[in-house]
Amino acid sequence: MTAAQVMTTLKPALPPPPDVVPGWTLARVSGFAFLGFWLAGGIGLVLMLYNGFDPEFYVRYGPKFLNGLIVTLEIVFLSLIIGSVLSLPAAAGRMSENPLAAVPAFAFVYFFRGTPLIAQTFLVYYGAGSFREPLDAVGLWWFFRDPFYCVIFTFSLNTAAYQAEILRGAIQNVGKGQWEAGRSMGLSKFAIYRNIVLPQAMIVALRPYGNEIV
Repeated sequence: MTAAQVMTTLKPALPPPPDVVPGWTLARVSGFAFLGFWLAGGIGLVLMLYNGFDPEFYVRYGPKFLNGLIVTLEIVFLSLIIGSVLSLPAAAGRMSENPLAAVPAFAFVYFFRGTPLIAQTFLVYYGAGSFREPLDAVGLWWFFRDPFYCVIFTFSLNTAAYQAEILRGAIQNVGKGQWEAGRSMGLSKFAIYRNIVLPQAMIVALRPYGNEIV
């Protein structure tokens, strides 16, 4: 048989593999049991809500629940916006080599990330009452006597500390070649930071920002 005949000769097709019937292994049984547990829990929760449905309760307290939801969304939105603005100088201070900027920024981030948020809120709201006369003298008592403003103030500083660390890590994640490319084009350090580094850092920080919002 010539080489051409060998190359043109087709091999017979192989039979298809036999069907494998999965057995009831321990992992499979555990998976079905886990799924059944959550399914039974969901059905039980629906039945509990159905049996405990009280129209008078929802008519009486429904508007209060809705108002509480609106206030919560307002606090989250305002604190995130204010915190994102405050996080820019805080992140710059954390990366600064000047101790006059680095030390206060580190103390700010360390305090607000290292203490409970509820303790910070109580400290601002109830602590401000101890300084009523000085605050009234400078015209700030109207702000600190309102619980909503105290919550916005505390939450904004807290999320600013977390966002500053997120932004600092994202900026440091940008390659040094980006800075060198900007300097080779004659751009100032601020222009490189604003036009080259910060946009790339914001892309890196999107996922941690999402975790902070949640």
